[in-house]
Amino acid sequence: MSSIDLSGYRLTFDDEFNTRSISQSGVGTTWADIRPEWRYDANSDIGFGHSSFVDPSSGYDPFKVAGGALAITAVPDKTPSGYPGSWESGLIHTKNSFAQTYGYFEIRADFSSLQGAWDAFWLMPVTQTPDPNKAGNWQELDVVEHYGANDRGVYSTIHTTDPQNGVAWQTNRQVYSEMANPTGYHTYGVNWQSDKISFYVDGRLMGSQSTPSDMHSPMYLLANLATQNASGNNADTAGVPISSLIDYVRVYSNDPNAVAVTQQAVSAPDGKDPGLYGAQAAAAVAQPASNAALKTVSSDATVTFGFTLAEARFSFAGGHDVVIGTDGSVTDVTKAHTVVFADGSIDTSPNASLVDNLYYNASQKDVWSSHMDAATHYNQFGWHEGRDPNADFSTSGYLAANSDVAKAGINPLTHYDQNGWKEGRDPSAHFDNELYLLNNPDVKASGMDPLSHYLQFGKAEGRQAYDAIGKAASFTHGSFDAEYYLLANPDVAKAALASGGDTFAFAYQHYEASGWTEGRKADAYFDPAYYLAHNPDVAAAHIDPLTHYDQSGWKEGRDPSATFHTAAYLAANPDVAAAHIDPLMHYLQFGAAEGRHLA
Repeated sequence: MSSIDLSGYRLTFDDEFNTRSISQSGVGTTWADIRPEWRYDANSDIGFGHSSFVDPSSGYDPFKVAGGALAITAVPDKTPSGYPGSWESGLIHTKNSFAQTYGYFEIRADFSSLQGAWDAFWLMPVTQTPDPNKAGNWQELDVVEHYGANDRGVYSTIHTTDPQNGVAWQTNRQVYSEMANPTGYHTYGVNWQSDKISFYVDGRLMGSQSTPSDMHSPMYLLANLATQNASGNNADTAGVPISSLIDYVRVYSNDPNAVAVTQQAVSAPDGKDPGLYGAQAAAAVAQPASNAALKTVSSDATVTFGFTLAEARFSFAGGHDVVIGTDGSVTDVTKAHTVVFADGSIDTSPNASLVDNLYYNASQKDVWSSHMDAATHYNQFGWHEGRDPNADFSTSGYLAANSDVAKAGINPLTHYDQNGWKEGRDPSAHFDNELYLLNNPDVKASGMDPLSHYLQFGKAEGRQAYDAIGKAASFTHGSFDAEYYLLANPDVAKAALASGGDTFAFAYQHYEASGWTEGRKADAYFDPAYYLAHNPDVAAAHIDPLTHYDQSGWKEGRDPSATFHTAAYLAANPDVAAAHIDPLMHYLQFGAAEGRHLA
């Protein structure tokens, strides 16, 4: 049996379940836990088998994230929610946040071996194609179904409206395989391509089937633990809570236009991980070969590594400072006081300087080698050279978004700290001054520079940073945010500065000429790659997706990204709906500053 090889593929979705991102609607989270079309009551999904799927608001929470895994636990009827008499368990899906046509889809899980357990990882089309034969069939791709009563068995099935032509569906629509040792974690995957669908267990090919004619459109992810009361697999016989564990869900694409995502910190509960099978992630920091579990350093601690800073790799994404060592260790040092390497130590304790010692030295190895103080280097040389002082300040982006500062030849970090933040000038695409102050009234009352507060205290305290939204002058073409675009794309910012002209006009021209086709976001909440993937008619027309959304898409209820839902915003803000205003434009120019929620 051949092994999966994803050379040439890109990682396009990744949830390592280091944190929990599940909500009832999926608005603002990775996963939703109720399928709208199968809602039974306010807090449950009708489910299937002998179980309903409930949201924690029902009074029972079937989900728990701990140790780098998501646990889903099914219990006998516990609350008034759900179908009377059925078990209560959990399902998660990405219909509102992620879908993809073709690619490799994989889950790593430790499924339950208890009687009555019915685990599944499956794909459903965003838009179902009606059955032309009116036989009640539909499209569904079951990567794996697992039954507790047959712990070794792996059932992988293609559901289609295509006629069977007299051939039993088990023959040409299902691949059945068995594991020699079902205990513990295993990977279950499917490589769905235009001509063939191939199923894998632990990276090994189990079998393939031809791709049906009705399976060529975007599909979203679902994972669940259901229960049965069948004679051979009866949860009532078990009579005890049934739990399954999910280590990760990863998706890859071999589409040359696919936009890669950064791989999250690997946190395999059993210390094992198969890696990316040769695929590439967007992360500047590659994952270590051993993919060790994430370690977190406590507040004000000193952490010592046996390797040099030059040998280490780093990640500064999502408000966390992570060191990846030559030994495969993955350590979160966000709260550390001092980080010691074999060739020197770095004081990482909070200080008034906006130059982050660890970030600057890790990003500028020549500065580390020179033994020059990080802040001194940035102030004398670094900002002139376009170097960033911390993970949340874009030197080139700030200068391009604020041409008056660039023309005056002023150190952009000094300008921001002394005046810029008070004038509403954002430091990076991932930090909005006003939203940070709005959501942290104690910081606002202190009169402290919001970014300085975040770097010194907020990040370690777990306070949230918000994507930047420009002022009114930044919106020169619909909901295109020139400030955000320049802050998010340093290459564009540098080219805009070099042009010597109107940097905001340059930003929009770049977006129109190539930005949207490259998947660059037009503002904090408009993702062209997402919009085109979810609206194949727009993609087929080869038109700017942002213009389409601003002119007609929002009126048709289309969503601009996985994090902004048009219908939900209008429902939550009836005054906006009554005024017939583009909801995304309203949120960017008014709603965010007014403290309105996305849903």
